[in-house]
Amino acid sequence: MSNDTDQDKPHLSISAHVVVQLGEELVTDKEQSILELVKNCYDADTTDCDIFIEPEWVVDPIENPDIYFSLFPDRLGKSKEKLLAEKVGKIVIKDDGDGMNNDAVQNSWLRISSSAKRPEKGKEKAATKSGRTPVGDKGLGRLATMKLGKIIRLTTSQKGESERRSLWFSWGDFTEDKDLTEVPVYIEPATKKNDKDEKGSEITIIGLKELKEWEQDSFVSKDLVRDLSKLVSPFLEKKGFFINIHYGGNCYEISHLSDQALNLASCAYHWIWVDGKIQHKGRISENLFFGTGDGTASAEFNRVFRNARNRDKFIERLLSNKKVKQFNLKVDKSPGLFTLDYEDEIGDSIPQSKGYGYAKDPGPFSAQIYDFNLSRRSREALSASGVTSDLIKSTGIQIFRDGFLVRFDEDWLGLSQEQTGGSSYYGLRPGNTIGYFAISNKSNPGLVEKSDREAFVDNDEFRGFLYLARKAKDKEIALREILRREYRGFLKDLSSEQSESSSPADAIKATKESFSKQGVILKEAIQSLEHLGSLDDKKAYESIGGVITSLQNVAKDQEKKNAQIEYIDRHVEGAEEVNLRLLEAAAVGLTARSISHELHQYSRQLKQGIDGIKAVNKSESPRVYR
Repeated sequence: MSNDTDQDKPHLSISAHVVVQLGEELVTDKEQSILELVKNCYDADTTDCDIFIEPEWVVDPIENPDIYFSLFPDRLGKSKEKLLAEKVGKIVIKDDGDGMNNDAVQNSWLRISSSAKRPEKGKEKAATKSGRTPVGDKGLGRLATMKLGKIIRLTTSQKGESERRSLWFSWGDFTEDKDLTEVPVYIEPATKKNDKDEKGSEITIIGLKELKEWEQDSFVSKDLVRDLSKLVSPFLEKKGFFINIHYGGNCYEISHLSDQALNLASCAYHWIWVDGKIQHKGRISENLFFGTGDGTASAEFNRVFRNARNRDKFIERLLSNKKVKQFNLKVDKSPGLFTLDYEDEIGDSIPQSKGYGYAKDPGPFSAQIYDFNLSRRSREALSASGVTSDLIKSTGIQIFRDGFLVRFDEDWLGLSQEQTGGSSYYGLRPGNTIGYFAISNKSNPGLVEKSDREAFVDNDEFRGFLYLARKAKDKEIALREILRREYRGFLKDLSSEQSESSSPADAIKATKESFSKQGVILKEAIQSLEHLGSLDDKKAYESIGGVITSLQNVAKDQEKKNAQIEYIDRHVEGAEEVNLRLLEAAAVGLTARSISHELHQYSRQLKQGIDGIKAVNKSESPRVYR
């Protein structure tokens, strides 16, 4: 029998420094670190998550001696008179959620990689009191704080308690020469609460890394707010969860694309995978056909959609296309052009295909995709709604689990593979398309994130998810290609029709020639009437005097209109786009029609006057004037 004591037996131990290694590699940046703490606020059923950033915060050696010497261990033992308060900065993330009791603090928060929110194997996560599915179940969120600062402090209490408990530790104590159990945890004296109904938790990070960057106003007010906005779904607010960033006396709300901006999308798609079917709903706007340029593409667009007759003919052509009918397009009564509503039957099992071997149903999920036409006109409209084209280009199509981003390959949906060059601008381009796929822990437990939240584990459910997402995308691209071909065909037919008829310039030329001929007729008629009026017959002259005055007025008006036509003609030569716009100015045609009607009326009066003069002349012999 061995005489070795249990302490002398070979055994495994873990250096405290391994935690630092984990934390450094766990997340890639400050934004993700903050997001991990925000997730804990969400899980605590809070309504508001408030983030206070205070880079000017000072640690005092008298008020906070333990924290001070933890940050500056080399100053320990020096004269208190020589110790100066030091600007170190801090970040506080505060919620009014459930808070934690002593047992939760000791056995969950202080136990690395432990989480009470993690479900038993094969079971679903238990929902919170308000029905939220917990998102922070890795038990590693607090490790991410070492990206932000040197000390992490927890202050928490539950409803009904009279005091708040507080403790902290320093990442600087996680050294290679210590076992994990030897890292000191500092317990602070409990503080009394003013109201027993007060509850919630505060996480404070003290001793900010890269302090100078935090001191830059633009870093927080612009960069941090923008980047955090990308990490959080715009629909979290519908679940009663709001994130506010306090800095320099200002409060910044996490911002998202407004409905006003999203309504400017050329196409909007909503996909739902459930019960073996991909349900497709969406809206297609006229902007889909505008193209990306403002030259020929703009002229073609105006020819079709700024002409009521052509627009109706194009819509009729599309809806009668056999291939289009499978997408169940209907004319949209809103400012859009069409709505679509159809189902793509997949079946109970995912088809086995190349690249998706052994794929399985990942569970129900949904997606919303918005495609923007970033022409000059569209960019101006987006700018008016507070959105830049750069924001559209940098957002992409993301995956949110219960409202929080899972970072993944930017082009995971394969849009760049579909992109073609030249005049084919109807595919979903990666720089013009934004949106998100919504998954959840409850419905999609088989979609497992890696510990760093940067990707998914490549398993059967993930391959099934990829297959279905790309299948939905392919169906939409197929529809867009059909629409593209029909649009190009319609333009070709329209050009053929227009080549057989007169061009805008020809129409103007014909109008000018008509006006010129009418002018000659008017002048000859007036001269004839004036000659007849010289007859010594007062009755005949009086009968045509009013006609002469009216015809003179018409002639003057005709000369004005002719000058206007000359002006238009000079400005449309060689300008096809301007010619098209002149088609909208139907006033020229209306004016010509109006004058024509007036000439007919005056011609009848003229004929009556001439007939009267002829009757008088027949009853009198000609007179000779000397």
